[in-house]
Amino acid sequence: MTRDTAIMEQFTKAYDELSDAIFRHCWFRVGDKERAKDLMQDTFTKSWQYISEGAEVSSLKGFLYKVANNLII
Repeated sequence: MTRDTAIMEQFTKAYDELSDAIFRHCWFRVGDKERAKDLMQDTFTKSWQYISEGAEVSSLKGFLYKVANNLII
């Protein structure tokens, strides 16, 4: 298994496990369901762009929440 494949599998697993939690976090913070969906999608898109460029992330869950909070702000 190549490094890229392993990263993609980790990211896919994180999406499956955390997308609902990230969505709920965004919804709680912004109070708008559609905006929260957009923020959740943007969180994963921006995170994937950053990680796929070769950046190392020690805690994917923590990184995703940080990206989500930055987008909310």
